Amino acid sequence: MSGKPIKNPEKKYPYGIPLFWLLFLSLISYKSLLSYLVTIFNPLAFEIGFTNDISLFEVFILSIVLGPLFETFIFHFVLILLLKKAKLTNPAIIFISAIIFALFHSYNLIYILAVIIPGLIYAWYFIELEKRNRIVAFCFVFLLHASSNLYAFMVDDLLGWF
Repeated sequence: MSGKPIKNPEKKYPYGIPLFWLLFLSLISYKSLLSYLVTIFNPLAFEIGFTNDISLFEVFILSIVLGPLFETFIFHFVLILLLKKAKLTNPAIIFISAIIFALFHSYNLIYILAVIIPGLIYAWYFIELEKRNRIVAFCFVFLLHASSNLYAFMVDDLLGWF
């Protein structure tokens, strides 16, 4: 491979594949650091009550498949499109989407506050990718959300680290 710059990086990396991995690594770093720091002071801060009554398989399906699919559709596909029709600026749309996304995760105040950052990332990523293709934006945000939740599932539910 020569040292020449790529003329059109979107052709080599369609739909921001490197950006996906950068955001994923940012999210898991954020989740790991935040989980570690918060659980030092309050070990039960990230406990979600409903998961105690269902199997690990059901937790997996809810948190890695159904949750991200539903949330990406409602908070990023539908909500962002409605806010765009209302002629709001992209920063306002990202902020509103993230706040509503966080409020939907109302297990406790710490959880709501912790989910704002991922909500900002998902909304921004959707808006960036939507410029090229709305369906691809939906799929990539869903995959990012599901991958992030898969990491949390493996670390928390399978390994019990946090």
